[in-house]
Amino acid sequence: MIKYALTISLMLCMLFATYSPAMAGKEDFTVAAVVNDHVITRYDVNQRIRFILATTGMDASPKTISNLFPRVMNTLIDEQLQVQEASRSNIVATAEEIAEAIARIEKESKRAEGSMMAFLKQVKIDKATLDTQISSQIVWAKLMQQRIVPKLSVSEQDI
Repeated sequence: MIKYALTISLMLCMLFATYSPAMAGKEDFTVAAVVNDHVITRYDVNQRIRFILATTGMDASPKTISNLFPRVMNTLIDEQLQVQEASRSNIVATAEEIAEAIARIEKESKRAEGSMMAFLKQVKIDKATLDTQISSQIVWAKLMQQRIVPKLSVSEQDI
């Protein structure tokens, strides 16, 4: 595990040293990080940054993008580690669960059913960007429920 953390740290240092905010809008499929055997590309990072900017209304200035880049990279690495850990326990997110989560997001944000896909297309973000984020949240929640909930106990005094 330490070996992988060192590898990731070294790759992040090299990546940040060569990152330019002007690159954020370009499709760049070069390797940004490797998490065990899974590759995260600059495209993945840039898509997530675009998603954040589009959904939060944040300014898409070079400074904002530069500030977001390392945070998004760390988030994608964390999500991939969570997905890999869930995978070891044979936990997956089904297409139906992802679709339900998207429908829930649309409902909570008072959007029309199916509008999320139109929005993603409008702002030129791959559906896979949203699916990956939602999937990682689903599998991590399932894993935590499987591992932690059985260990929780509530006594009469706690009530």
